[in-house]
Amino acid sequence: MSGADHDALAAAFEGALEVEGVELANYLAQLEARSPDLARRVAALLEADGAAGARLLDRPASARAAEALDDLARGESAQFPESIGSYRILRELGRGGMGIVYEAEQERPRRRVAIKVLRADAMDAAHRRRFELEGEVLARLEHPGIARVYDVGTADGPHGPRPFIAMELVDGPRLDDHATQRRLDLTARVRLLVRVADAVAHAHSRGIVHRDLKPGNVLVDASGQPRVLDFGIARALHMDGDSLRTRTGELWGTLAYMSPEQAAGDGAAIGTPSDVWALGVIGYRLLTGRLPFEVDGRSLPEALRALERDDPPAPSSFAREVRGDLETILLHALEREPERRYATAAQFAADLRRFLDDEPIAARPPSATYQLAKFARRHRPWVLGAAAAVLALLAGTIVSTALFVESQARGERLAAALEAAREATAEAQTQRAEADDQRRRAQSSVDELLASEQFFDEMLGKASPYEDGDAVRVVDVLERSVAALHGFTGPPLLRARLLSRLGGTLHSIGRSQEAVPLLEQAIDLYVERGEGQSVQRARAEGLLALARWNRSQAPEVLADFRRALELYEDIGLGGDASAVRLRMDLINALTVLSFLDQAQVESERVIELARVLGPEYGTDLAQALLSQAHVAMAQGRFAAAESSARESVERMRRAAGPESVETYGAEHVLSALLYYRGECSESRELAEHSLAGLRRVIGGDHPELVGHLEVICVASLELGDLERAASAIDEAVAMAERIYDADSVRRANLLVQRAGVREASGNDVAAHADYREAIATMRASGSSVPLAAALALEGALYQRLGQSAEAIPLLEESIAMHAALVDPLDLRLADSLRTLGLAYQARGEWEPLLETQQRLVENLRLNEDLVGREARVESLAAVGEALLELGRNAEALEELGGHWPWIESVEDADLRAVFGLQYGAALWRTGDRIRGAQLVRECADQLDGLLGHGERRTRRLAEVEAASGVPE
Repeated sequence: MSGADHDALAAAFEGALEVEGVELANYLAQLEARSPDLARRVAALLEADGAAGARLLDRPASARAAEALDDLARGESAQFPESIGSYRILRELGRGGMGIVYEAEQERPRRRVAIKVLRADAMDAAHRRRFELEGEVLARLEHPGIARVYDVGTADGPHGPRPFIAMELVDGPRLDDHATQRRLDLTARVRLLVRVADAVAHAHSRGIVHRDLKPGNVLVDASGQPRVLDFGIARALHMDGDSLRTRTGELWGTLAYMSPEQAAGDGAAIGTPSDVWALGVIGYRLLTGRLPFEVDGRSLPEALRALERDDPPAPSSFAREVRGDLETILLHALEREPERRYATAAQFAADLRRFLDDEPIAARPPSATYQLAKFARRHRPWVLGAAAAVLALLAGTIVSTALFVESQARGERLAAALEAAREATAEAQTQRAEADDQRRRAQSSVDELLASEQFFDEMLGKASPYEDGDAVRVVDVLERSVAALHGFTGPPLLRARLLSRLGGTLHSIGRSQEAVPLLEQAIDLYVERGEGQSVQRARAEGLLALARWNRSQAPEVLADFRRALELYEDIGLGGDASAVRLRMDLINALTVLSFLDQAQVESERVIELARVLGPEYGTDLAQALLSQAHVAMAQGRFAAAESSARESVERMRRAAGPESVETYGAEHVLSALLYYRGECSESRELAEHSLAGLRRVIGGDHPELVGHLEVICVASLELGDLERAASAIDEAVAMAERIYDADSVRRANLLVQRAGVREASGNDVAAHADYREAIATMRASGSSVPLAAALALEGALYQRLGQSAEAIPLLEESIAMHAALVDPLDLRLADSLRTLGLAYQARGEWEPLLETQQRLVENLRLNEDLVGREARVESLAAVGEALLELGRNAEALEELGGHWPWIESVEDADLRAVFGLQYGAALWRTGDRIRGAQLVRECADQLDGLLGHGERRTRRLAEVEAASGVPE
């Protein structure tokens, strides 16, 4: 119990001791309305005080309060209970800040278990929530290196109900003691560390960060298997970082093993790399016998400064046998910046295994030879297919000046490609056969490069301002190129490269429907011609994944992304810039599909990969930060998202220039984030600025322009500027119809936005038309996530118009679809559940209303950090109404009465009246007619002017008045 909590309990108990009888009952009722947890504790102390008898009666209230609190704290130290639930307690094993752990015996099945129970002095809401979370976390984990949970429940105790967790009993020494007692050599200790990291990696794969890893929380059983324990302060990655901290700056964990970001109290920054740091400290101690940062004997500020400022000593300074790769692995895990560490425990374990197997480790500092090999790999695409950049710059309007600049750029790239070919040939001379093969490949690639240059020169040469006017559309050039390629008679692999380039460019301007078959043909040719594992095949697979995603946004496309990334890994280019960019696209897809745990792990990894690319790839690091911002925004961590987005914009301005397409794209993401944060004026101002800049750069239709117009639309709508919202969305839809296919999901999403604007303008007929067209397109494409959102929005429109029968099937389908794709308790389901409840309520369908509102209550309870209490009040009132309508009056009274003390503290009088109306009716129906009738009348008077509750008010009031014979 914290000092502040102790003082509050002491003051409340002292106040209770000063009053008696009715006054005491009133005092406790008021205390319960303010804080149910505090009231329950005071009641327990009063009971203990009464049992003490005359020993305390002649003492002042302040002295009695202090002694009772001391007794409460000592009570559990003096003795342990005989049983907890159905478990017979044998002995105490240990205790921590929240709980006490006992060894117990379970009757059926008969076995010894460890049972953890929340301490009596830690029964406040925050500790209970942490304790409940530990049970939830353990129930999600199934790994030989993690103690299994058998049972989670609540048992009566001397101080009231006490939550407990029954889990597997691990009988063995802690990790470091095991290594010392067994006198394990270096290799055995590393293998032990690998097994610990594997267990933590399993938790990471389930979206769980432990946050308190240390040797004392890892016991080794009789078989030698280390078992990770004590997930009491673990965090689910989808939760906001601060949701499990009771007050600003409070630290949870063990300082010696705490990462810098965790020690700084930055909950939003704590992720899987924080556990990697702790594993690094555990490994450092296990292999050297020392801690990297000695905190014993230091004050807390001094210890925190050391973590923030000092670098750990080289492990080899304490244990010479650690020198080399093993030292590199440990220091990489202890990098100060989270993005520079291993992203997950799985990566840490993988490098330790490489060390054990005498394989090159991923974290090895780059030698000159390694850097040279990396340079050759990075420039291998120039040798094997450097025509890629020709079409990459075909975005927007092509004029004669642009053709001249492009011709110069192609010449420079050709020279670079020839130079790379010479380097590849020189490097291969160590082995004659390999050198011959390298020369043939290099020469073949140069020949293909020249042929592709000739092909595109011919196509671009036809794009003349004398023949086509001042502006030549990129689509015109592409259509000519595709037509020319049908009659192309050159080598098959060159044809594959040309197909891939054309397909990629069609995708980049929104013509994904046409891009897909070209890319599929290219991949087939690569496989047929024995280049199934080439960089060209990997890039074509990546482009195909992007085109398919742009066309349908279906979950199945995730497999396409992963197959392309596996190809990059297989050919040794997993860290290449192209693979890094493709991983960012995967993160975007995972985020849209609400696989947020996976998206966060990938975003952490991609930042690490982007940093390794070096300063010449500054735009890639900026894009990686944008990916991180996307994920954080989807998780509701808006402050962290804004920080990443602003850093991305600043980096992009330095790397690409303030007036580049890339910078305007980063500003677009930041403007969208500002809209979600409610800063709509700044959002629109930034979007208008970057839109104007893009128009100057692009000069024609482009998907990036569409995105900016969409942000301007929603920000204007929020600001009440319907005219600007309508003009922006109308322009976006018109542009989309020119650059996207008619069945494009991107266009369908814009129709949903336009429907919202039309709805806000009172044009419900036109809004319905847009919703229906968008829904039809999404159904045809199999795009589940956008379809679920569109169905919910049209259902809400029907409900607002009083057409509940039409609203219900749309909302039911939306909720079922969304729940199948994301966590059923995802906050985004709340609006649909609330609207569906209103539809059931309007039609008097009480059974489905009850089920729907119970789901909503649970959803809002678990998201209480993100929603206000007002939303919960209405949902609880609807649960009570459904129970009353179904004649389940006792249940209604229990449900409503249990929340009434909390409801009375809600500031909104109308919301209190909505709830109180149902509570009054429950009181009246179960026999308390005087209180019930009075409460119904008071609430009915309050609701007279509240739209939407007139029918409910009349029905409840009429019921009471008719039966009581009292006129209204």
